[in-house]
Amino acid sequence: MFTHNIDVTHLSSPDKNGLRWDENNKSYLNINNQFIRVKKVGNNRFLLIKTVHDPKMILRLKNNMFYKENIAERLKNIMAVGLGGRKRKMALSVLKEVDGFTEASAEKLLSEYRFQEKGLFNDYAFALEIEQTGKIPPKPGT
Repeated sequence: MFTHNIDVTHLSSPDKNGLRWDENNKSYLNINNQFIRVKKVGNNRFLLIKTVHDPKMILRLKNNMFYKENIAERLKNIMAVGLGGRKRKMALSVLKEVDGFTEASAEKLLSEYRFQEKGLFNDYAFALEIEQTGKIPPKPGT
């Protein structure tokens, strides 16, 4: 997991978050005098660059401290970005790309359902379900 053979003299001084860079603009985090390469993959998400066989790990940055991304944060990111990383902000934009939907028909369908704003199955999750399965989920209670 840790990067070996790092010449510390070729790294920058640590920034306010503890990250250091080499001449190729690769960033490293110092953990107990050992360096691990990290890559920024979002606003405050950092991927640990490890060997191929190691599981993927994402760090978050909060109050100038790194911590391992928890499952709720990971699910929220998947809901916003999807597994493929295509960021679409609204359910309407997802449905417009599904065969058979126009903007008007997508708006009509979304207006027929009641979604919880903070619930796990919100309008965006609903649209992703249709995109992935090609089927419109039944209304609750039907």
